[in-house]
Amino acid sequence: MNEGTGLPCPRRGACEAAAAIARDPALSSYSRVYCEGRHDRCQRVVQLAAGHDVDPRLLPDGRLLPDPEREPVAYAAARGRAPLPPDEQQRRVALLRHDVLDTPAEADLDELTALASELCGTPIALLSLVDEERQWFKSRVGLDARETPRDQAFCAHAILQDEVFEVADATEDPRFAANPLVTSDPSIRFYAGAPLVTTDGYRLGTLCVIDRVPRALSDQQRRVLRVLGRQVVAQLELRESVRVLTRQTRALQANRQELVDAFFEALEGDEREDLQRAFMSRLTHELRTPLNAIIGLSELLLEDDEEDPLTRRKDLTLINSAGRHMLELVNGMLDLAAIESGADAVKPTRFDLEQLVRDVVALLRPAARRGNNTLRATVDARVETVVSDPTKVRQILFNVLANACEYTEDGEVTLAVTRAGDERPRARFEIADSGVGMSEEQLARLFEGFTRFTDSHVRESTGTGLGMTITRALCELLGGEITVTSAPGEGTTFVVELPADGEPG
Repeated sequence: MNEGTGLPCPRRGACEAAAAIARDPALSSYSRVYCEGRHDRCQRVVQLAAGHDVDPRLLPDGRLLPDPEREPVAYAAARGRAPLPPDEQQRRVALLRHDVLDTPAEADLDELTALASELCGTPIALLSLVDEERQWFKSRVGLDARETPRDQAFCAHAILQDEVFEVADATEDPRFAANPLVTSDPSIRFYAGAPLVTTDGYRLGTLCVIDRVPRALSDQQRRVLRVLGRQVVAQLELRESVRVLTRQTRALQANRQELVDAFFEALEGDEREDLQRAFMSRLTHELRTPLNAIIGLSELLLEDDEEDPLTRRKDLTLINSAGRHMLELVNGMLDLAAIESGADAVKPTRFDLEQLVRDVVALLRPAARRGNNTLRATVDARVETVVSDPTKVRQILFNVLANACEYTEDGEVTLAVTRAGDERPRARFEIADSGVGMSEEQLARLFEGFTRFTDSHVRESTGTGLGMTITRALCELLGGEITVTSAPGEGTTFVVELPADGEPG
């Protein structure tokens, strides 16, 4: 249950339902959850605030309390019924999002349930998920039933708690004394349940232990039950992450052709046909590697019940890395397609170029530090303010400086911004590094799509190979140009010149 207001309900003294709740200890949960907690979610308060007449029997969670004299059986059943959590609707959305209801048993979750039973010394242990009208057991030890009605569920009370919910003797507790699960099979006497709380704060159910004789857990056993409950949540959330990533990956596969078609909208005739064949061959290769990694690893995680949590985390890290690489690749293709098709229009604006340079340098300082590099920038006062498209200028500088940082180690990367041109003002950006440099063959291929060089201080180059292709296209779109000089072992210098008056060059 989400944190409440922390103050008692101001209407409590005149509330007819509060008076009935106070008279009956079996209804005390309503008081703790709503009257002393989330009274802003109390349906009586909501209805009164809206000016509506309120039925005296209306409970805070919106259900009606039967009349004890005219409906004694229904009233007796209602006494043991847990209040609905104030965030019930969002809680159920979170439960459904995990896509675990009515799924087959899974060995690693069964092991956690069995461990709870063994360490707490109880004949019954359950991984219970509280649905709208039932509690369903994803895993169970010592009980044949797969589900029971929510109105009878001890776990419906446990999900209202922050800590382990414990009932020493159900026959002595007015909430449960008349419960069919107590008066008949499985004859519950003792119950303890740790709420399964997701990282976003929703209680999906419990990991609980049950005995047929009254008893109590030790402090150590309560701690163990809480820890095992957290492990259950970690397993459920890991599965959700893998399922989401797999769905997104398959969607990207299905939409890949649409992306390729958009890229070639600006091309015609034989040029289009030749380039499309070459491009399709390369794009298929580039996308297949991360896609295969994502699908293979995710399927392995879903199927391998024996894998330990540390190995699962490592596999999930690899999936995340492959997914990020593919996203960068797709974003790069979309950027390039937009530029080539003319959809990415230039939006000239007068802006502070010195501030833009400072922002880009600040973003790249961590990348420079990874290679133990010094990153410096200077801006000529004559070009502190220019007219151009700041978004595209920022992307150009970011791409070139990031490239310089990646291929430099224990060295220096500098950016000098000066004014060029006498009749028309132009901003000149000179980016120099003391890195590994490039051969003539590498220089010839630098601006081709999907070009990556391996002489980086990074263990493996993780770029898409589209950065410099996009950079040159952006320079040309702004009416400028980019040139490069380099030699192996002597570093590299890029020079970008762009119109500074907002007019094409």
